[in-house]
Amino acid sequence: MVLEAPGAEGETGAADGATNNANEEGNGGNNPRRVNPPEAYLTTFYTGQLPAAIGAVAKAVATKQSLVGQREKAEALFQFLQTNGNDLRDLNSDDSLFTTLVAVPDSNRVKLVYGLGFGTAGIGRVSSVAGKLLALTGEGGGEIGPAQTMVLDASLKVKVTMKNITTAQVATVFGSGNQRVDQSVMKALDVHGESTIMKMAPIPPYLVYDGFEDDLDASMVYERVMDCQHDSPMRSNALEFLRTCMIGQWRTAD
Repeated sequence: MVLEAPGAEGETGAADGATNNANEEGNGGNNPRRVNPPEAYLTTFYTGQLPAAIGAVAKAVATKQSLVGQREKAEALFQFLQTNGNDLRDLNSDDSLFTTLVAVPDSNRVKLVYGLGFGTAGIGRVSSVAGKLLALTGEGGGEIGPAQTMVLDASLKVKVTMKNITTAQVATVFGSGNQRVDQSVMKALDVHGESTIMKMAPIPPYLVYDGFEDDLDASMVYERVMDCQHDSPMRSNALEFLRTCMIGQWRTAD
């Protein structure tokens, strides 16, 4: 599946609360233009409308960064994280608003985190965040305060072998008509496939603007990526990551 780039470099995603159909041709909006629909894939939860940018952070991203720019940033972050030998401290000198998904423990949901940095300590000093990935999550606001800071284990970028549902198995379960949102797709005992991937998935924010406000169901995000994102190693990693998250709480017993 190869999808056309979403508009010209200067175009940005809509930030006015409107949503657009993913099959729509033309410029602007939240969705990339597509040459052909995905092959052999029928969506179950995804209606063809990506979420609008509602909160302040999502609107700022949608207004200031084109869809092409968002995708390029996600691809650059993926390449940086998965390349051995790169120094995570380089994140501290880059003012890009990188976005990535991490798994919510004991659930089949994912959390969007952004503004990545790397914790350090001065010479002769000790810091509880030294050697950790730092990120923001949530929109924040006047009444609820600033966005939350998250301290993540840097090993999230290390590839590990995990149980992974296949694309065909997902299609079979979704096609049965019995799958519901916020329901694990398969039990771990029934999953025999494996993938070696990072425990995080860089993703363009236009696919998950609603993730700035809430944790998202992995199945819903999976269908957005399947239907809307052109092929790339970053996309493949995100799909594998999401198929692992669909196993939900049973992953802890693997």
